[in-house]
Amino acid sequence: MTPHPLLDVAHVTAFDAYLADVGTVFRTFADQDSGCVSYGVLIDGRKWFAKSASTPAAVSSLRRAVTVHEAVAHPAITPLLHHLTTDEGLAVVYPWVPGEVLYHPTRSRSGGRTAPDSPMARFRMLPLSQVHDALDIVLDAHLAVEAAGLVAVDLYDGSAAPP
Repeated sequence: MTPHPLLDVAHVTAFDAYLADVGTVFRTFADQDSGCVSYGVLIDGRKWFAKSASTPAAVSSLRRAVTVHEAVAHPAITPLLHHLTTDEGLAVVYPWVPGEVLYHPTRSRSGGRTAPDSPMARFRMLPLSQVHDALDIVLDAHLAVEAAGLVAVDLYDGSAAPP
């Protein structure tokens, strides 16, 4: 069986260069308050989400994410498929899941919550039953985190999305 370039590799030198070598990077998420850089990458017709950390704080954050994923599984929590080291730190790999950030708090002071064409505005215009369904799913995922003996943090309105 041919090894998968994201799932069967233990270490790469430069993660961004490696991704460009093994696939097509179609999206880069560099403006993150975590210090991580994430990528959408297409390999053999399949999309993946890959996230890398190169600062001590970002590496620590990704290590915590690995620990959480080892303890918690829930249909609303995208599963971590693999993690690997890089010369600069750590990287994680998830399946690509379509979605949209409701607002991006690191891009502007208000995060675009009130812009009429924003994802947040579209979410707020959904029928109340759909908003309730989305919140039920998010809260149920938090119950799975709690059942694993962990404490969920950083829940805010940008964390919710329609099912």
